Amino acid sequence: IVKVDVSFGVLPFELRLDYFRLDESRILAVISMGIQNKDLTFVKEMGNQAAQVAVYGIVSDMTQKVITEFDDDLVKRYPLSDSLSPLQSTSVYQKITPLDAKNRYKLSFVVKDLNTNSIGVIRKAIIPPRLNGETLASSSLILSDSYQPNIDVPMSDRMFVIGNVWIHPSLNKTFNGQKPIGAFFHIYNIALDQAALTPLLQTKYEVFHEGKTVLRLIEHNNESLQHFTDTSAVFLKQLPINRLGPGRYQLKISIRDQIKNQTVTLEDTFRISAPRGGTSRDAHTKADYSQ
Repeated sequence: IVKVDVSFGVLPFELRLDYFRLDESRILAVISMGIQNKDLTFVKEMGNQAAQVAVYGIVSDMTQKVITEFDDDLVKRYPLSDSLSPLQSTSVYQKITPLDAKNRYKLSFVVKDLNTNSIGVIRKAIIPPRLNGETLASSSLILSDSYQPNIDVPMSDRMFVIGNVWIHPSLNKTFNGQKPIGAFFHIYNIALDQAALTPLLQTKYEVFHEGKTVLRLIEHNNESLQHFTDTSAVFLKQLPINRLGPGRYQLKISIRDQIKNQTVTLEDTFRISAPRGGTSRDAHTKADYSQ
């Protein structure tokens, strides 16, 4: 399918790319795929209902040279008694791969439902952002309501782990409003106070609804700063949204380096859904797929 450049739209899914700096010459490309369970076929299997998905991805450069590829068979299982709630959730798969920051790439991503042979294909350009230099810069901004800071860094690849933070990205950025949203990002090219050897950063989080500010949080003591090096800082902020009603919101994060007198801004949108009748499983679970 990839080689002959054939496109299929039978099996729909979402694909998201995020970027984080690995070192002076490399970036981490975080490839996240989300597929709604209602679009998969579940079959009975030893007291469970199970969907089987094959995932294939290939990253090539502009000369068609293969840089990396991955191929996984994945299984999603629920008890037979769980007849409705699995169909209301989204399953997420993730692959994190280092790439040369100076090059551009093409990603071809194929998903196949092994119970029906339905196939979906998405192709995207991977264009690493410029994160080095003297100017304050930021990574991608990931929003999630399922995260865990300060975990032990795994010895091998593990989905949803960036540094020492486990964070499950919300691809559609829709939340139920019952628990805080985690806003995760890195800031690069910061300066350190030469006396205290710490950054002097002022962080402001603002949430808007229909042009009006509904939440503003200003930090002076780096409460959301997880850790830092001599050039970068890692942030994970819990945004209390439990008092916000259903609707679409805009998030704006401003980081000011008071030593360099520079500011960088991150922006995104998210949605709070209306409550469903009855009880349902949270759509964003930690154990999405077993390999």
